[in-house]
Amino acid sequence: MSYAQISPQSLIDNDHMVGSLFVKECRPLNLTQLTTPILMVHGSNHGWWAWRVWQPFFATAGWPTYALSLRGHYGSEPVQERDFLNLTMSDYVEDVASISRWLGRAPILMGHSLGGIVVQKAAETINSAAIALIASIGPSAIGKQRPGPPPPMDKFVFPDKAEALNRWMHDPWPEDRFNEFYKCLTPESPGVLATSGTGLTDVNPNLIKCPILCVGGREDKSYVPKAEKLAQIYGADWFEQPDAGHDMMLESAAIDVAQRINHWLIDKLGLDRSPRVNTARS
Repeated sequence: MSYAQISPQSLIDNDHMVGSLFVKECRPLNLTQLTTPILMVHGSNHGWWAWRVWQPFFATAGWPTYALSLRGHYGSEPVQERDFLNLTMSDYVEDVASISRWLGRAPILMGHSLGGIVVQKAAETINSAAIALIASIGPSAIGKQRPGPPPPMDKFVFPDKAEALNRWMHDPWPEDRFNEFYKCLTPESPGVLATSGTGLTDVNPNLIKCPILCVGGREDKSYVPKAEKLAQIYGADWFEQPDAGHDMMLESAAIDVAQRINHWLIDKLGLDRSPRVNTARS
């Protein structure tokens, strides 16, 4: 299987602890016209590392990028068990808000899956330049999306290998690569999952003033709504990638999807030029 590769560029790569939250920074060494930061928010059980292909891509394209690990997730400080079990969507929204304040300027919010609905809620109160929703959970206007009853509130939520492979992956990943991915997963809070995708998270589209792009994978086997259906809620732009699954940022289609998002951002933010990016495959 071939994998998307990015040619080496002069990038700044820094790790930050912002309070209790881990943030991976990846940005161009030299300033470009693309000064708006991209704040990337991962999905359930994931962490900042879910963006490890897209961060250098967008940074090479000229954007300053920042990938957040939500509280209690990979790289961020641990949360006491009782507190983690009782987390709510509002806690994750506050994580996004706090990093937005730390950035000091209105970011592009990019959210995947659970991170997508967190971004939608955050955008009601955060001044955002644009939003990209990647295989995102939708708001209550779409109705219930997650199958079955809410998870038990007395234990962490963690997928077994078969569930993770079937629900999140489209590519036929080699076993060693999937095992590396699986080791990076962290437990998820049942308190947050009890309201995400269950028809209980209201979002007021009238409070979101920036352009929105909804991105879906045609081979996505998870329960998230189709990109077109989510886009209808917000009057947003959308596209569906034919060869992508749920975790498209880590699949062989990753750079193809990122290129399409990059072109949309250039168009919507009214920039003068599209950065040159080498996306040769090996």
